[in-house]
Amino acid sequence: MRCTASPRPATGSQIAGTFDPGAELLGESLVSFDERSPRADGFVAELDPAGARRWVQSFGGKADDAVAGVAIDAAGRIAIAATAVDPVHIGGSELTAAGPADGMVAWWGPGGTLLNAVLLGGPDFDGLRAIVPAGERVVVAGFYAGSIRLGSRALTAGGGDDGFVAELELAGTVAQAWPVGGEGREEVTALAAIPGGFVAGVAPHARALLDGAALPAPADPMSGAAILIRPVR
Repeated sequence: MRCTASPRPATGSQIAGTFDPGAELLGESLVSFDERSPRADGFVAELDPAGARRWVQSFGGKADDAVAGVAIDAAGRIAIAATAVDPVHIGGSELTAAGPADGMVAWWGPGGTLLNAVLLGGPDFDGLRAIVPAGERVVVAGFYAGSIRLGSRALTAGGGDDGFVAELELAGTVAQAWPVGGEGREEVTALAAIPGGFVAGVAPHARALLDGAALPAPADPMSGAAILIRPVR
């Protein structure tokens, strides 16, 4: 089992992660999509201040799914970012990726009620790497190859996988998107919330554009580093 957490000491903690069949959380078995399959699924859970389990929900499909992070928005909703491979089953619904894999954002309310789940992706292998809160919205960072549409923006990758950062509403609408692309492979390696916006750590491998700002190629194509700072609405 691989987990990430978002602690709130006064009210409890929220955790999410990836698990294999047979795993359990504080004595409760995590339900796999297919108990006979060795493939990994995802889960999200809430613990009380004493560390006792309040609720847990799982999701997944026939292939390996991976959870990248968990965030708590200003309304107290729990949101996760994941990479969903093949059709993914969540809250009684089935979401089908546009390509081999898509990024997935899902929100839960009090008691573990699924509020919404949406996919972000195009015809190639796409996914998400991080999530942070932004008021009552969330900001996610991801990667894509080929092409992808984020709200009103249509993006096309350059010389390899490109990255992006996007701000989402509970309805699944992309309010803003910031492309990270260039001649080589660009990766958003970290994401942090700051008052009024976010900071993203980026690893460019060649000349790149961070939301329109030009970066020269790093001296070592394996060790480029940059920071993208932007406000959210």
